[in-house]
Amino acid sequence: MNRKTWALAILLILPSIFLYVGNNFNRAVYAGDPDYIYLMNAINLARGKDAGHIDNPGTPVMEIGAGLLYVHYFLDQPNENTLQESVLKDPNKYLELIQKLLILLITLSLIFAGWFFFVKTGSIWVALIIQMTPFMSVNVLERSWTTVAPEPVLLFVTTIYAVLLASFYFDEKRPALRYLILFSVFGGLGLATKATFLPLLVIPLFLFSGWRPRLYYFMGTVAAFFFFTVPAHKLYGSMFRWFSGLVVHKGIYGKGEPGFIDFSEYLDNIFRIFMDNHLFSSVLVLAVVIIAVYLIKHRRSGLSLNSRVLLALIVANGLGVLIVAKHFHHNHYLLPELSLTGLLFFFSIETAGDVFRQIKWKTPLNIIFLIVVILIFVLKSVPLLQIKNDGYRYTNNQFEEVSEFIEKNYPGYTKIYHYPDGLNKISAIKFGNGYSKLSNQTALSELYPQAYFFNVMTGNFQLWETPIMPERIVEKHGNNIIIIGRQIDHHGMQIINGFGIWVKPVFKKLFQAVYVIDSISPALKKASSQFERRINCDMESLTENGDAIKAGDQVISGPTYRTREISRSGDFSIKMDKDTQYAFRFKLDSIHANQAVEIRIWRYPEYSAGTLVVSAENPELFYQATSLALETDSKGWQLLELTFEVPDVQPRISYLNIYFRNKEAETLYFDDLEVIIR
Repeated sequence: MNRKTWALAILLILPSIFLYVGNNFNRAVYAGDPDYIYLMNAINLARGKDAGHIDNPGTPVMEIGAGLLYVHYFLDQPNENTLQESVLKDPNKYLELIQKLLILLITLSLIFAGWFFFVKTGSIWVALIIQMTPFMSVNVLERSWTTVAPEPVLLFVTTIYAVLLASFYFDEKRPALRYLILFSVFGGLGLATKATFLPLLVIPLFLFSGWRPRLYYFMGTVAAFFFFTVPAHKLYGSMFRWFSGLVVHKGIYGKGEPGFIDFSEYLDNIFRIFMDNHLFSSVLVLAVVIIAVYLIKHRRSGLSLNSRVLLALIVANGLGVLIVAKHFHHNHYLLPELSLTGLLFFFSIETAGDVFRQIKWKTPLNIIFLIVVILIFVLKSVPLLQIKNDGYRYTNNQFEEVSEFIEKNYPGYTKIYHYPDGLNKISAIKFGNGYSKLSNQTALSELYPQAYFFNVMTGNFQLWETPIMPERIVEKHGNNIIIIGRQIDHHGMQIINGFGIWVKPVFKKLFQAVYVIDSISPALKKASSQFERRINCDMESLTENGDAIKAGDQVISGPTYRTREISRSGDFSIKMDKDTQYAFRFKLDSIHANQAVEIRIWRYPEYSAGTLVVSAENPELFYQATSLALETDSKGWQLLELTFEVPDVQPRISYLNIYFRNKEAETLYFDDLEVIIR
């Protein structure tokens, strides 16, 4: 075999290791954050809907996922299920497909990068250093192998970005327009994937001369960013408010006190970043020393191209550290910078050769550096990766254990999922659904009609997103109820006990627990079967003068909206068309604090967005709304429900307004209102 054939065979080794280990590395099954955020939004995009998540922004991850879902569905051609139903029934299958695709893309990028550097430098050692870059950080490998998230896409984009930067360096002609377009496209793609790519955008500013090319580069990057984030275009306002919050608040995720930097933690965070990433830190320090010596020695002659590239990489890496240190709590936020460590070392050696021309040290240093990296990886990183892999396997084994335990000991019991701390399919789907504009809620309600949750964040019970009083669950399912998820802490137990429910653990491990109802308060039993007050309105009767609809001894405004076109019961319903935004104003009076209220109304047709709203006179005191259907009857009418306690606030709430909202300007109908006050 000739030299190139041997080189290609060698350059397939590291990518093959990445591909093989990545596809066999364990990950936490049913971990809602972040995997299900991107899966549920991928469903949205595959169905022609908008994205509902903008924090990263992360839209390229959703776009890749949507493309895979669509292609797989087209090739699979299931006879019964829609694309949406197929994914929601077996989400883990599709997450694994997306994950394997991302690992494959990274593998191909490593092969491409290795071959490119070999061809341009003639050194197999340089090519291997570039390919070895992901292996220099356990965090980079773990995030790339275990998540459907921005990080795997960032590693792919940054690897190609490194090739683009090297291409500019080796290209003697360097056509300005070509590189302006390429740097803009990949800069916008990286930024759309995650804002942590931002520091790398400064690199081309060191490569182009004059204000005009830099302005074009800036404009092109902005245009590319908007192109790759088109699925989230309706949320641009929220997106930029999110990012501005990160800048003007000291805490993580744009929270905490107003201010730019918490200096009491900032320097400590910088120190932690350098201590957590030894190879990255060592190469960065080496690069700074070399560029400093170069600048001193060539202070009159100016910068060569390789020293300009090195300086650009140093500035980008330094900015990355400074930005991440502001809200530092995970190393994966530094992934774009970590993914350029091999490239940083290459340009350090290139620049050092200009400083010490008499010393032929490029090849020996490359070999030594590669050997050191491999030794560190084998001696330090491999054991850490093994621990992490075992941890994911242990987590998944617990899920299987608890599933077998429930099937054996509590078959047929109604499950209430401890949310958001549960590692199970239903909790994970709910988590992702909340970050995808609830666009899949109708399908979820049909596929999983009895998905109850104990939401420890809101302190209430829910049927999907709709609050529901626990007595309603008890009334329907009796004591055959279990709560599953992670262990419930003291605060969570206080909330459950406050509802009159006492539970005892029957299965407890680190990531999974099962609780069964031990006893129910007499008040809860009574509330589940007796009602203080019930109001029904079937839209059939009007007052004597015809100016209001009758609901027992109550009257409801809006008789002009009555229609005979369609009804669920009787002859009449309430109709709203594209010109009707609000209708059916019912003043629910004679209420007092802490009363439990249930409001139910039937809506037609299926999949419409008509909303049931209840509000105090001052909405800031109390406001709830829902457009999510709990069930669908044989005629296609869908049940909406709001369940709540009247809050104990000042000034006191003496009445509530119940009305319908037509937020999508469509034709829809409402019938059979029921209000229960306990």
